[in-house]
Amino acid sequence: MSATTRKSMRSSLLLVLAVIIALNVAGRMYFGRADVTEGNIYTLSDYSRQLVAGMEDKITVKVFFSEDLGPQYNQNRIYLRDMLEDFQAYSNGRFRFEMVNPREKEAFEAEAGRYRIQPMQAQVLEDDQLTVKMVYMGLVFLAGDKTETIPVLGDVNGLEYTLTSTLKRLTQDELPLVGVIQGHGEPSLDAPMQNQRMMPAGDRAIGTVRQLLEQNYRVQPVELGAVDEIDPAMNTLLWISPQEEVATADLYKIDQFLMRGGRLGLFLDKVEGELQTQQATPISVGELDDFLAHLGIRVNEDLVGDVHCGAVQVRQQGARGLAALIPISMRYPLFVEVLDFNEDHAISRDLENAMLAFPSSLDTAAFAAARSMGMNVQTIARSSDMSEVQTGPRYDLQPMDRMDEQAVRARFNAGPQTLAISMEGAASSYFTGKDLPEGTVEGAQRLDQGVETRIAMVADGDFACDGYAQQGNLLLVQNIVDWLSLDEGLIGIRGKTITTRPLDDLSAGQRKFVKWLNILLPPIVIILLGVGRWLRRRRRADSTQA
Repeated sequence: MSATTRKSMRSSLLLVLAVIIALNVAGRMYFGRADVTEGNIYTLSDYSRQLVAGMEDKITVKVFFSEDLGPQYNQNRIYLRDMLEDFQAYSNGRFRFEMVNPREKEAFEAEAGRYRIQPMQAQVLEDDQLTVKMVYMGLVFLAGDKTETIPVLGDVNGLEYTLTSTLKRLTQDELPLVGVIQGHGEPSLDAPMQNQRMMPAGDRAIGTVRQLLEQNYRVQPVELGAVDEIDPAMNTLLWISPQEEVATADLYKIDQFLMRGGRLGLFLDKVEGELQTQQATPISVGELDDFLAHLGIRVNEDLVGDVHCGAVQVRQQGARGLAALIPISMRYPLFVEVLDFNEDHAISRDLENAMLAFPSSLDTAAFAAARSMGMNVQTIARSSDMSEVQTGPRYDLQPMDRMDEQAVRARFNAGPQTLAISMEGAASSYFTGKDLPEGTVEGAQRLDQGVETRIAMVADGDFACDGYAQQGNLLLVQNIVDWLSLDEGLIGIRGKTITTRPLDDLSAGQRKFVKWLNILLPPIVIILLGVGRWLRRRRRADSTQA
């Protein structure tokens, strides 16, 4: 090798080393990454960046996470550490974290216990065998004299939402106040009971919803009959499934709340379905119907069913005369699986599914009254194009037995039905030109024309109850409250937790085609590859002989 060649190689090597050093220095000075996942689940949202960058006080996070827990939990540990590093990078030095060393066992366990983080049982893969170990997977936030502990971080799906909402709580002097109207047969705010599924109407509760909302809000029951006016500090109200006629005086309080710019989320049942008795009963809410019609909202007294639906367990007689009743799962059209969401609306942009139980349809013609007042009405959710609408007095609450494709299309032919909407704008008072309702104490100045407000309406109240508290339903309620409370930043982060990927409904012919494609395509591809390789080898052999 000549001296010139050696000199050239040394120069190239030095150049490569200089580039590597420069890249490392730049990597420390400038922070960034390319995230090609759907929804950018490995990248902090703008909302999280702005929150952590705007913190005035320092916050420290201590992570108590055991090591050597197998691929699943080790990956969670890495994901958690990477996300904490992102928060730290955007915090201008006000956020730091520490991975407490689990190898110093006594000190590790003592410190974890001081922050009320206890070990939990987990199945860990060791030497190709599943073993049960006591492990730690918790963290604690320390912000001055405030402390918040997450004792178990089992699932990192939705990790950014967990971290961001915790930081938000710690950096706020006081959480916003959300009221939940009571006193008209609404579900109670009691804590959820175990195995509380498909409950009778009298035992309904929204304890699960309350627990979730209390992560970011103060939740307070509001007895309209017991107050002269709604607390001015309360900007958001939820009214979930009233079952009784509403007094005019109560409506006046709601009316003036909206006129002052208060925001209302209303989940209204018009027909009460009973799964056990297979009966449906219309619900009368009195003058509330007229009040809503003034705002441009009318819930039809019907039941919407859908081919895309949930299932129920039905007991049938065993085969061959067996006396035992065998539970089988059957599709239930009145548990409507909602898949058609408005992708341009903050509430529903990242939602993929929810299940409404015995929903009714919204009368779209009534929206004209709202639009005449200058309010913007948007659809949030609709049923599929294979829906049915049952009007009373008799309703079919039977599960859907096996039906051929022609019978299904003949039954579910009503087209998409509007199930949830939002309204924004300034409305006029329902009580304009009317005397004050009896029993009303006129406190603040009476308003006949309102300021900008927001209303979210879902033509079903059961979906928010504990008996139907599945992920999509809870996300829908939380998103509505965030939108009403003008805190839409959390909605996009929460949407990263959604992982459901429902398949498109296929006809019988399409299903058969896909089935045989899966069976025949792999061997055909292998045969073609083998033939191609044999032809190439034969050509090479012919060329060598020539």
